[in-house]
Amino acid sequence: MHLFSITNDTTLCIIIKAGGNWVTTAQIKMATTSNAFAATTIVAFHIGRGGQFYNSGFKSFIGEEKIDKYVNDLFISYENIHEVSKTIGHRENLRDLLEQVLDNRGSNDLSAKIRFERITGLELGEEVYTDCNGSQVGLTVAEAITGIGCINIDNDYNTTYTCYLENCDEKELELIANYRGYVDSEIRAYAQEILNA
Repeated sequence: MHLFSITNDTTLCIIIKAGGNWVTTAQIKMATTSNAFAATTIVAFHIGRGGQFYNSGFKSFIGEEKIDKYVNDLFISYENIHEVSKTIGHRENLRDLLEQVLDNRGSNDLSAKIRFERITGLELGEEVYTDCNGSQVGLTVAEAITGIGCINIDNDYNTTYTCYLENCDEKELELIANYRGYVDSEIRAYAQEILNA
């Protein structure tokens, strides 16, 4: 490793030769900043129909968004609601308790859920998102709060997911780099930098 320093009136730049490449401290700082940015930036993709023949499985970049932006058409239920409903059957007192639990879903008040689970011994599980038919879409409320997750309505025909920029594969980075809509210049620059490396 070789080390040189160059100074002028206001700055000091250190140039390091490591592994056959000359690197400045400014480049090292930029790479560290870029890594921190990529580790916290959430990007979204959609898989659906598209391309020349409008085939399924067409992936597209849809922007810098968290997954909770895409839950407006979904409903909140519980992970084990179908099994619990079958188990309690038509017993009215338990049905009434279950209705109280369902009326409180999505809120921070878990007292009805805890009471129901204590009385019946049945686990409702986590709060999950469902489509209009009551089918789970693969996203929990806890995941939506983090911003990272997947909403799978119809596999290759309608799936939306988010991930951190640093976790994007080469195909996803190409989609970002070639995106024709607005995207933050830092996101596009990161994608191009990784693809050109």
